[in-house]
Amino acid sequence: MIVYVVTSGEYSDYSIEAVFSTKEKAEAYKADMEWVGSEKADIEEWEVDTLRERRALEVGMTREGETYMVRKTLLPRGHEIIFNGKETLLLNVVATEEEERAVKVTNELRTRLIALSAWHYKGEKIPCPSCNGRGLKGEVLCPVCKGHGKILREELVNELKTVKETEANQ
Repeated sequence: MIVYVVTSGEYSDYSIEAVFSTKEKAEAYKADMEWVGSEKADIEEWEVDTLRERRALEVGMTREGETYMVRKTLLPRGHEIIFNGKETLLLNVVATEEEERAVKVTNELRTRLIALSAWHYKGEKIPCPSCNGRGLKGEVLCPVCKGHGKILREELVNELKTVKETEANQ
């Protein structure tokens, strides 16, 4: 069975407006959208209940936004942060064959990850915020990092939750 999808916009502004069972209904909806002055609409035909390989591009990007790699892939969408021994990098798979779109989507993801303080790889150690990486609180070992000066980012998140819960209960 084929469905008719009415879409509008491009790249980040792309959206699905409606889905119809017949091409005539989709064309009528598209005509109404364009008549009232909406942006140009398109109709895409999609077959339902069929699995197909998805062509995609994998984009590698630095924290500063430099694209260092774009390659073809068939992997499902997703992203991960990796550490190559020198710096933390973003790898993102975008379901598109257009390099410009893949880079733009990855850059938007990069910006969002930085804004959410989520630009880190699993197992990354950061300076302990409790003791500023010294390992000592006054003259005793820091209770958060236990004197190491660094703490796993995941442990810090758990520690901050514990502190907030303790403060809320008092």
